[in-house]
Formats: sequence, C-alpha cells, structure tokens
Amino acid sequence: YLLALAAYQPPALYDVARSELVSDARFTALMECVTVVADATLDRHYPQRWPATVTLRLANGRTLCHSIVDAPGDPSNALGAPELREKFRRLASQSLSGEAASRLEAACLGSTTSDSALASLCTQIAHL
Repeated sequence: YLLALAAYQPPALYDVARSELVSDARFTALMECVTVVADATLDRHYPQRWPATVTLRLANGRTLCHSIVDAPGDPSNALGAPELREKFRRLASQSLSGEAASRLEAACLGSTTSDSALASLCTQIAHL
C-alpha cells in the first residue's frame, strides 16, 4: 500500500492518521505485484538501524535493486534544521492552521533553552 501511495499519491504518505484508505484499481494492481521477503543479511544492522532493499523486475527482464541502511532522519543520517522545519510544517498543516503551526514550531524550537520555554510549549500543546 505504501509503495502504491509513493507511486501514485506521494503527498498522502504524510497523512500519518490514514483515516481514509485509497481505493483505486492502480493501487490494487501494484499491491498484487509486491512481495515482502525477509533478508537475513540485513539482520546484523537491527535494532540500531532498519535497513531495506527494494528489487524491481521490469517487464523487459531488467532487474533494478536499491538498498538503504541509513534512511534520511535516522540517527546516522540526521535531518538538518531546514529539513526538520519543512517536515514539521508538512505534518502540522494537516491539523493546524498556518499561524498555529508557526507558533507551535517556534515553541518546539525554543523549548530546549529554558524551563519556562518548555512550559510554554506544554501550554500551547494543551490548548490545541
């Protein structure tokens, strides 16, 4: 299902609630082509990392393979401040107005500076 979202509706990947599942013939067709197989060679990374390999067998017979050990956002491949802010805004915009999301973003960023800033963050969360 997630591969179908990535292929056909990438923005929907950020709808973490997934209150409405997409019912689309393209999704069903792609899902029927996907097989998930455990790869023991990746076990050595677990639990510190959650690697994955995707292998595609194309209609013309070619095979494409891509592995990721440290995905963006993983501890050893941390997101920078601009990427974190963009991710926060993308996720927050699903349930907050732009103004509320901006206030919450500022409170989150400031919350590590002092106890009063952390208290302000908690107050803002309580009033959402």
